[in-house]
Amino acid sequence: MVITRMTNKTIETEHLARHLLGALGETIAHRRQRMKMSQQELADRSKVDRAFISNVERGKRNPTFAALAKLAFGLGLRLSRLIAQAEQRFYDNPKGEPGRASAKHESAAGKTVRRTSQRD
Repeated sequence: MVITRMTNKTIETEHLARHLLGALGETIAHRRQRMKMSQQELADRSKVDRAFISNVERGKRNPTFAALAKLAFGLGLRLSRLIAQAEQRFYDNPKGEPGRASAKHESAAGKTVRRTSQRD
């Protein structure tokens, strides 16, 4: 019988990764909804499966770099911008409480605005 002991650092790292994926998923979902796009439309534009998008948006999948690039393209964003928005959402909400983040978003004019609400 093998017993594995998890250290606090391991738990903290897993917690961090889980919440970063959640922030990424929320960011993708938020951008997609702002564009009034369904998951299927994003899937078609990004050349990925709709179920994959659903799982990423719910923080259940850890997308590869290539998949992130496809999603960013489908959302009309540079990959660096998508990651920066997800990172900002995470740091605005380090405990990972869904929908409680205050995040910076691009307005239609391309300017950065700050909005705070229950669900951006």
